[in-house]
Amino acid sequence: MKGKFLFGAVASLGLLMSAPHPAAAQGQSASHPNPVGTWLLDVTFLSGNPPPFKEMITLHAGGTVTETNATLNAAAGSLPPPFNLVGSDGQGHWKRLPGGMIGVSLTKLVFCGPASVAFCAPGQEGQQLGYLRLRFKARVSGNSLTIAATDSSTELVFGPDPNVPGIDFGPAASTGFRLH
Repeated sequence: MKGKFLFGAVASLGLLMSAPHPAAAQGQSASHPNPVGTWLLDVTFLSGNPPPFKEMITLHAGGTVTETNATLNAAAGSLPPPFNLVGSDGQGHWKRLPGGMIGVSLTKLVFCGPASVAFCAPGQEGQQLGYLRLRFKARVSGNSLTIAATDSSTELVFGPDPNVPGIDFGPAASTGFRLH
């Protein structure tokens, strides 16, 4: 009986030690903050186009990212004229950078919206136009996240290859807070 108990205790300890630990348990400091969670951001392009909008980004413990925003989301209708584009949720990855910063890279599918005169011909509504590629460096401090305009890049990429150069939408500044 003692052998079964000892075997069970050792097996349980082994399972506990091999289970993934949450990011909060991996240690953090001012120069190594815990970015894992869901963040709600206010995004403002310096050019004023598109107009300011909300964006929700989830940084997962494994280094992946999911994103959606109030402008390109199909529920919002479409990006304002003359673009009139609709986008999928974004998918990508994040990594730690020195000085309490993180680097994020994500890609969204982009589709022709209704009356998209800037990039789509009549009758192309709903067809995939290409991709939206977003890259930024953010400062995480406690439950706030800040992106300087100089640390962001948003490009619209036409065609089937998401890795070719695209049209630069210009810099965007963002500030936000941790939702979860």
